[in-house]
Amino acid sequence: VGLFVFGVAEPLWHQESHYYANAGYRSQDEIDMFALNMTVANWGISGWAPYLIVAVAMGLAGHRFNLPMTFRSCFYPILGQYTWGWIGDLIDGFAIVVTVAGVCTSLGLGAIQIVVGFQYLGWVKDDIT
Repeated sequence: VGLFVFGVAEPLWHQESHYYANAGYRSQDEIDMFALNMTVANWGISGWAPYLIVAVAMGLAGHRFNLPMTFRSCFYPILGQYTWGWIGDLIDGFAIVVTVAGVCTSLGLGAIQIVVGFQYLGWVKDDIT
C-alpha cells in the first residue's frame, strides 16, 4: 500500500520540502531529479534490505542445513539445537505476531488513504468517523 500511495506523492513532496528545492542556482529539472533520487533512496535497497536479509538467511538454512523454511531456521547457525526448543517457538511466535501487525497496519493505512481520497473528491462526507 505504501509504495502505491507514496510512489507518486513522495517525489512531489521532496520537490518543496528541503533546502535543495529553494530558489537559487538550480533549475526545475535539477530539483525534480533530486526529488526522484530521494524517493529511490527511501524505496530502493534500503527499503528492501530487511526482506533480502531474511530471504538469504532462510535460503541458506534451508539448502545448506536442510532445515524447514521457518523463521527459527534462520537462527540455527547461532543457537544450534536450542532452535528446536522453546526459544525457537518464541522466535516463530514473534515472527507471526509481527507479520500480522505489519499487514494490519498496511491495510489500515491504505483504508485511511482511500477514505481521504473519497472525501477529497466529495464522494464521502468529511464528518465520517
